[in-house]
Parts: sequence; C-alpha cells; structure tokens
Amino acid sequence: MDAARFAHVLRSLSTAGTRRHVLRALATLPVGSLVAPLLASETAASKRGGAASHNRDSARGRSTRRGPSVTPEVVNGDPVPQGTFPFMAFVEVTVGGNPYRCGGTVVGPRFVLTAAHCVQTPGAPVAPPNAFWIGIGQVNEAAFGSDNAFGVVSVTPHPDWDPNPVDGVFTNLDNDVAVLELDRPVPGNLAAPIALVGSGDTRYDRAGQPVVVTGWGETETGDVSTRLMQANLAISSDAACATAHDGFFNPEVMICAEAPGRASCFGDSGGPIFANEIVGYRTRKKRKGKKKRIPIYAQTQVGVVSFSGIPTCLSMPNGYVRLSSPKINNFITDVIAG
Repeated sequence: MDAARFAHVLRSLSTAGTRRHVLRALATLPVGSLVAPLLASETAASKRGGAASHNRDSARGRSTRRGPSVTPEVVNGDPVPQGTFPFMAFVEVTVGGNPYRCGGTVVGPRFVLTAAHCVQTPGAPVAPPNAFWIGIGQVNEAAFGSDNAFGVVSVTPHPDWDPNPVDGVFTNLDNDVAVLELDRPVPGNLAAPIALVGSGDTRYDRAGQPVVVTGWGETETGDVSTRLMQANLAISSDAACATAHDGFFNPEVMICAEAPGRASCFGDSGGPIFANEIVGYRTRKKRKGKKKRIPIYAQTQVGVVSFSGIPTCLSMPNGYVRLSSPKINNFITDVIAG
C-alpha cells in the first residue's frame, strides 16, 4: 500500500493509540516524512486528554477521566442547541479496557446507524454488544443520565464489509456501515429517528449540495469538547473525490463533502452528514402585534462519516458512506425491518 493510501486509511481509525502504534512502526520507512507530522499530532492529542468514562450502572453519576482515546472531531464547528437534532447518538465502545468514541444516528425506535469501522478494531472480531454504551437525547455529554443511556443487544455490520486489515490498519473502507439494535425502544420524547435518503435517490448527491455534519469531541483548538458540534459542508464531485483519494474512493458506496476551514475528522466516525431543508414556516407574535416567520426544518441523512484527508482533515474532501447506494440503503432498511 503506498504512502498516500496508507495515510487515508490511518485517518479513518477511531483510537489515537492505534494510530500512534502504527505511525511509530512506520516512522523509519520511506513514508517517514509524511508520518512524522501525523505522529506529532497524535502525541499532542494524547497529552491534551481523552474520553469520558461512562459508568453503565449509574450514567448520571459517572466520573470523567482523561486518557488517550479522544481524537479530533468537527473542525471549526458551532455548538448545537439542545433539541435541534434529536436523532444524534453518542456511541462509546470499550475494547480491551480502552474506550473510544464514535457518532451515530437513531434510524428507528430500536436502531442506531454508525460506521462499521467503529464496531471493529483492525485484526479483531466485531465487538460484542456489551462493549457498547449509547447516549441519546442530550447535546452536552455531561448531561447524559440514566434515561439517556442505552445498551446494545446486537451488532450488524454490512455483509460485504471486508476491511482487509494489514499490520493493524484497515486497507478497505467499502460498505463502512453497521446497525446497532438497542436494548429498549427510544422514547419519542427523547429522540426522533432521522429520515434516510431513499435507495437510488441521487438528488442530494450532486456537487454543491449543502449538507451538515455533526459530532462530539476535540475541536480545532485541541481542547476536548463535550458539546455536540455542527458544521456546514457541500457535497464534492465524484471526480474531485477520486483525485483526492486516488485508488481508495469507490463512487458506488462513497461520497465526499468539504468546506473551506470546516471538516469532519477522525473520531466523528459513524456520525451523519445530512440535508437540512426548510419545509415550511410558523409564525410567532412579537411586540406591537407584529409577527415573525420561523422556518421549520427537516433533515435527511445522506452519508455516514468514514474517512478524511491528510496531513489534516481540512486538506481535501472527506469521505462518507453513500446512503443513496442501493447496496447500502437496502441493507439498512432490511435490518431495521427485521
């Protein structure tokens, strides 16, 4: 695998420790000039802090510890007001005693959609259901209580998910989706499922289409953020994505998006990009009898955060699972339907 392809795959990984291990192993190889700045970035991230540790028996009373497992998420994003995107899910996975975080979306009363590389580390089997902790219904991680905490009873990656790990690195991110079945339905007053783009519906795939990406975690400042963040992006052309990710981009199941100074990044994995469209208006009375029109928005999920660019996540269009692909869409709807 050449240096560029390696770096693309490296950016998809969810745990800083895994990335640092691989980078150190390759630092003496010809790709060393490309590896060095990435290794420096990972080391700095570790020193700054890590993931929140969730007590599954008492989520409301859990403590927060700092460790090496948080990685940068939405770059140059804005805080999301409580209740704005009620479909968002915080996905924590603990493998070998080490927790890492991903994003996800509620796509049915008992189902959360995430990335397949979030449910499996390179060279290991798919994580068991008891490795997962899901937080739903809050934008502030510190506000997750027992009512917001969900377990997982089944983990289903796409049947054609074949990451082909080599030396601890995934070399293929085709079909990078998985569906988590929760241990109980999500109450309607806590969250509402997001609508998925239809199978074969390409209206949101055109270059320039506005989309939003959301996620929790470390921001461009290097400080850990426990607040859900959002950033406005635009869909990239397949040609631009293929040029940026030469030999890695598969247009059948992948799509790209970008914006100057804004991006998703590793750690955002499994979260959504979605169209946020005005579907109507409501009126609100103001002083002196005047009325104000308030837009009503509806969201349609277009993709799942999968991989990003080098040497930083802002360097090129980032990659997402293309949910309009019949191969991807039919899998998700079939799992949800049972």
